[in-house]
Amino acid sequence: MIANLKVIAPLYGGMGLAREDGTYFVKGAIPEETVEARVVEKKRDYTVAETVSLVQSSPFRIDPPCPVFGQCGGCHYQFIEYDKQLIMKQEIICDCLKRIGKQSDIPFEDALFGEPFGYRKRAQFKIVNGLIGFFRENSHEIIQFNECLLLCDELNNVYKHLRNIDLPPGIRDITFTSGDSVVAHFGGSSIDESFCQMLLSDNIIHGYTTDDGKKNGLEYSRFPMGNLQYTASSQGFLQSNWALNIKIAEFIYESYTSIIAGNEMSEHENVSKGKMKRLIDIFGGAGNFSLSLSSLFKEILIIEENGYSITDGIRNTQLNNIRNIEFHHSTSDDFRFPGTASAIIVDPPRVGMTNRTIEKIRKLAPQHIFYISCNPATFSRDILKLTDMYNLSTVRLIDMFPQTYHCEIFSRFELK
Repeated sequence: MIANLKVIAPLYGGMGLAREDGTYFVKGAIPEETVEARVVEKKRDYTVAETVSLVQSSPFRIDPPCPVFGQCGGCHYQFIEYDKQLIMKQEIICDCLKRIGKQSDIPFEDALFGEPFGYRKRAQFKIVNGLIGFFRENSHEIIQFNECLLLCDELNNVYKHLRNIDLPPGIRDITFTSGDSVVAHFGGSSIDESFCQMLLSDNIIHGYTTDDGKKNGLEYSRFPMGNLQYTASSQGFLQSNWALNIKIAEFIYESYTSIIAGNEMSEHENVSKGKMKRLIDIFGGAGNFSLSLSSLFKEILIIEENGYSITDGIRNTQLNNIRNIEFHHSTSDDFRFPGTASAIIVDPPRVGMTNRTIEKIRKLAPQHIFYISCNPATFSRDILKLTDMYNLSTVRLIDMFPQTYHCEIFSRFELK
């Protein structure tokens, strides 16, 4: 069935919203375009459709630069001018905050963004029947390519090498991390270590680990972080758009510096001698944000579930001679929070925070909360449970993943 549809708004997930004898979620269309779309699936409350031809095209439509765009499942927005991508993502965030979070006056700041291509420092390549690449969207079919426009040069060079050699059976996927060196993790039930050793000997990679516990060479890669050193192993968390991650860390640092300068010796803020008392960093990884904040707090507690990130984080504090950060290998639900905290940073996965974690934060009642989210819907759901106690003072789009529908949200809350 073919429907003639006018798209009126962007939707999270790479779709566009249309209303024509019902509600349609349309793939491959830009707001204000009229398209002919093929019905793919009928749901209870809406119909999913896919653009097959343009009736009225948007001035923001461009030719996607990647020859496998539309086949590979990695990108969603390459056919849209980048400035328009930013506008669409901000509209999606705004809609979620109004519709789910019940926010009427949203304190948006200018979007924070970096390079639209070549930004990824980590990638996982899938392997099926000797072919290596990325999955086609919603399938396990391998899509191969000459280069991925989102990856840094080092990762593209590794991929080109692997595509042109015979791959042994038993490897399901390979995750590469590229900082000052390239380290790899091989996933699968039966890893041929001689293959890993060959890549190491040929200087394609500089270290590896495997699912079955084998390892050789470097265990981590280093990344610049101002005057600090940051390390990440292939199994620990790394924000793959590292350049933009640095900008977020700088923004948080500047925010806390401003808070301290404005509240020196305030009993309410627990600020003394240029430092706040305690920061709790929930889902804190290997110190992604907290390392650079260590000079502003007397004590920082990082709660993290990933044991590899804990190992990376302890290494990071040792390399930088930081002694006031404690790592706790725990879920936020299970962690026993201390009695007080000056501030909290929370950077949860896409599912957002649990009710139990939110209740713990409410009971602690820190003066400041910085919430970094990668899902506008769960972010909006969570803040609805905070805004009776807190004022939402800042919302900012962080375009961590250009050319995709994914977006990060930076927000700041102040205790009423």
